[in-house]
Order: sequence, then structure tokens, then C-alpha cells
Amino acid sequence: MSNEAVEHFLSQATDLPGMNDVAWLDEHRKAATHSLSTMGFPTRRVEEWKYTDVSAILNKKFSLSIPEQQEDVETILSSAKISDLDCHQLVFVNGHFSETHSCTDELPDGVNIVNLKEAISKSDNDLEEYLNKHHHHEKNGFVALNTSLIADGAVIWIDKNVEFTKPVNLIFVSTGSNNTASNIRNLIVAGINSRVDVIETYAGVDNLDYFTNTVTEIHLEDGAKVNHYKIQEEGDSGYHVGNLFVSQQKNSSFNSYQVSIGGKLVRCDLDINLSGTNAESTLYGLYMAQDTQHVDFHTTVNHISPNTRSNETYRGVLGDKSRGVFNGKIVVHKDAQKTEAHLSNANLLLSSNAEVDTKPELEIYADDVKCSHGATIGRLDDNMLFYLRTRAIEKDVARSLLTFAFAEDVIEKINYPQICKRLQKKVMGKLPDSNVIEDFVQ
Repeated sequence: MSNEAVEHFLSQATDLPGMNDVAWLDEHRKAATHSLSTMGFPTRRVEEWKYTDVSAILNKKFSLSIPEQQEDVETILSSAKISDLDCHQLVFVNGHFSETHSCTDELPDGVNIVNLKEAISKSDNDLEEYLNKHHHHEKNGFVALNTSLIADGAVIWIDKNVEFTKPVNLIFVSTGSNNTASNIRNLIVAGINSRVDVIETYAGVDNLDYFTNTVTEIHLEDGAKVNHYKIQEEGDSGYHVGNLFVSQQKNSSFNSYQVSIGGKLVRCDLDINLSGTNAESTLYGLYMAQDTQHVDFHTTVNHISPNTRSNETYRGVLGDKSRGVFNGKIVVHKDAQKTEAHLSNANLLLSSNAEVDTKPELEIYADDVKCSHGATIGRLDDNMLFYLRTRAIEKDVARSLLTFAFAEDVIEKINYPQICKRLQKKVMGKLPDSNVIEDFVQ
């Protein structure tokens, strides 16, 4: 099946709109096509994919998406936007840039926000140096697919010494025909001593089979700071595979906030590389699943240089017959002395039929480090339930309150009240007696 799926996807490469006459990009595409043809898509025989079967994606034989009419996206787009958030906004419909719905007016000097297709055509920045810089397609079939079929995405370029305080919201919505696929490529470059906040939002129509395959590359130069938020709210029949690659130079700071609520089958990989001294990274994650949803997070934090720091906190809430997977790996390389790294993963099972597989890992090749990791799987605390019941709170409400408090441990770390409020409502909406919970929380 993997070979058939490879042939099916690659047969559509000739139909890609634009960007076919860029020599360096064409070389990347050819290399990625070779990688995909050679290794195929991952199977459960591969250790990193042991608990996630992607055959459901391959069996669908998704076709490349085409731009939809504007009136088809208004409803889903309005629900995907973050209310009251003053931000620059780039909107993509089925993987295609929508100028009509985007807004990047009055950008300051040293800030460039544009869709990938336009950025390559204008050659405003040296994209060749950064796009697909580390050839990640050589190890991951879905990254190889994305690189082979690059069509569009977002480019955010911040020059050195520019502190860009107004957030950028990248909104990706899927709507329209069944069995369509979008391959989205985003590139974020933060120059020396610069700052930028980026929000990626993914949403889709329910009862619609579609596939979103996204890759985001973030490069932080010396002293740069990037806050990155990813909100995954795909439709209940949507498939989502996301890869995030981060490269950090000395004294840089990267904060990641990943929230996964929607989708039928979701796989998210994060690869963080602290390549410069005194670089630091903080990762927060929340995944919620119900019915028969499957969500899988794999994180790798590479401490390559001395005096680097990382802290990772992930929470999972699994109900009904859903399944969660978490694999967090910290690698401390030989020369990375004085590293400090911590990893925590806690999972809450709301049903006897729910399942989670968690595997925190440490690989340490240096001898002067402070590292810790841990994982827990449990149910709601009976003592806490009893305490709430003695306060005349009904059982289902008490269970929902405790579940919300568990998820809130990650949500409250987010810096923007508008995003927190949105996510709080989303979490409440997936719990019984959501209206009652909202009264308690306010």
C-alpha cells in the first residue's frame, strides 16, 4: 500500500500551480521525491510509528486540493479566527493563499510577512539558505511528501534587532470537496536579537474527509526570541500530520504551545535543536481526544552546545474509545556540558476504553548535566470528587471541573488572554455540563 500511495501522490506533481521554474526549489523537490520513492511512508514496524497506523490516510488516495470560492469558507473561517486579537493575519483555504481574507497592513521596516509562492517569485530574501535547510525529508516520508509537493504556505522574516510585538496569525482552513490533500510549508526566520509571536490555527469542516500535511521551519539567530502557538481544531473526519523543526543559535529563546483538539487521526512531531550556547526552549502541550480519535505527539529536544536549557510539559485527556500516544526524547550531546533539561507528561483517562502509550526518554552523552523526566497515567482523584460532591456539586459536573482544571494547567501558560479564553471554551465544549462549568470558572 505504501508504494501505491507514493505513486498516487507523486503522479500529481506535474499539476502543481506555479513555482516550477525555480531551479533550487526544483532540486529540493527532486531530492525529496527520491527519498519518498526509496523509503515510502512509515509503517508500524518503524519504532517511532509503532502505535500509529497511517494506512487510513494512504487508503483514501487523497488528491491535491484546489482553491475554493470565498463563500464556501466564511462559516469555518469565522470560527477559526481568534476574537478580539489584534494581529496580522494570513489565511489559506485548502492550502492556497487567500488574499481576500488576509490582512498584513502597515508592517514596520524589517518585517516581511507573505505567502511562500509570492516570496519565492520576488526573491526578497535568501529563502534558499533556510527553506529545507537540514533536509528533513531524508528521514520522514510525510516531510518528503510535503517537500515534493510544495505549493504554498507562509513566510515570516524578521530582520535583526527588530522586536515585532504584534502577533501573526496563520489560519489554515479545509472545506469543499471530499478526499483532498493540502501540503503546507511555513518558514519563520528571526534575525539577530529579534522577536516575533506566531499563531498557527488549523480548522476544517466536520464530516469531510481531507488531509492536511504541514511542515513549519523556524530559525532563530543569536539572541532571537520566538513564541509559537499551534491550535489544531481539524474537523472530526480530518487527518492531520504536522512537523515542526526549530534551529536555535546562541542566547536564543523559543517557547512552544501546542494544543490538539480536533481531527480523526493526528500526528505531530517536534524537533528542537539548541545549537548555540545559552539557548533555551520551553514546550507546553495539550491533547484531548474522544470518540475514536487518535492523537500522537513525538518530541525531540537536542542539546548540542553547552549551557542550554529546556523544559517540557505535556498533558493528555482521553475519553470514550480514543487513543493517545506521547514520546518525548531529550538528547544531550557529548559537548553539551552544563545542560539542564526536564520533561513531564501526565495523562488523564476518562473512560475504561480509552488508551494512552507514553514513553519519556533521556539520552545523555555528557557528564555535567541536570536532567529529569517522568510520565503518569491515571483517572480522576476519588478524594477530589468526594470533596466536590460534599459541596453539593453533581457528580458529572465535578468530573468535568476536575478535567478542566487538569487541562487548564497548560492553557494558563499562554500569554494571550484571547487565546486562553478561546481554548477554555473549546475544552469546556467537549465536557458534560459545559454551561455549568463556565459559571464555576468565571
